[in-house]
Amino acid sequence: MKPAIEKLPNDILLLKELVIESANEIVVLKEELQLLKSILFGRKSEKYMPEQDYSQFLLNFGEENEDDPFLEIVEDVPEIEVDSYKRRKSGRNPLAKHLPREEHIIDIPESDKLCECGCIKTVIGQETSEQLKYIPAKCKVIVNIRPKYACRNCEGTESNKPTVVIAPPPAQIIPKSFATASLLAYILASKYVDSLPFYRLSNMFARNGVQISRATMCNWALRVSALLKPIIELFLEKIIEDSYIHADETPFQVLKESGRKAGQKSYMWIFKTGDGNRPTILFHYSPTRSGKIPETIFSEFQGYIQTDGYAGYNYIQKKKDQIQLCCWAHYPRNMIIREECLQAL
Repeated sequence: MKPAIEKLPNDILLLKELVIESANEIVVLKEELQLLKSILFGRKSEKYMPEQDYSQFLLNFGEENEDDPFLEIVEDVPEIEVDSYKRRKSGRNPLAKHLPREEHIIDIPESDKLCECGCIKTVIGQETSEQLKYIPAKCKVIVNIRPKYACRNCEGTESNKPTVVIAPPPAQIIPKSFATASLLAYILASKYVDSLPFYRLSNMFARNGVQISRATMCNWALRVSALLKPIIELFLEKIIEDSYIHADETPFQVLKESGRKAGQKSYMWIFKTGDGNRPTILFHYSPTRSGKIPETIFSEFQGYIQTDGYAGYNYIQKKKDQIQLCCWAHYPRNMIIREECLQAL
């Protein structure tokens, strides 16, 4: 529907303002249209594709806008020369050199070493091939024997010291337990690094004739976690001392948690520093997804916090010493996130 010409103002300045306002509305509508098209017909994966150009992050999806501040930032980035690399030869990777070698000489029978002319054949070379042998883990029992000493002559009456002398027991991570440090390290690494549940570990030990129940391993994990609290506090100090942090949270189900149903969602919060070489990563469990969790943990933090579009991080905008950075994977999802990123610039 065309607007009536007689309703347009005759003032040139007012006409220019109307044209600018209409142009801005057209840009926003085009971006919304392109966003809806991408949702309906575009890629559903958020995986970054290096072969694509920077325009994939813009809501106009390829239509350059000279007024876009993000486009100006990309243009100001200096070019970086990347060193060339040698293409790796295809084929099987060699076995690690640090592994011990055990040589097996596979020789021909003595009868085959005699030539038909009557002479003994001479070794002119050899062919070498390597195979990897796996030696299953072994369990052994450490028997600590502490001799007792006493004087049979005076039976301790001539000394104020104890009558029977014995060496103190060796230090243990869990007192009065048969678990050594190596056993605890293996169980916890298998559980939390290799994602092996305790019942599977119990079955694996049973195949070697060792009986360790799932309840026992759960108890050990709780005892060790209490001893690791100083390290967790140290990790938190390292994160707060940094100036750039990644923050995210993921659903985490806990069975038989006190006061909660088994089907209720809990959350594991992950905080990571920006150091690419040796980053500090802290996992923090909480039964809720409340924004009070990161607000409390980062109460003394000063710097940049990169998050997704979850509203629980909106408290950062009220902090003077904290600046929220957007996540590029979540950036095209929400127009509100885009406006907040523009305002932050």
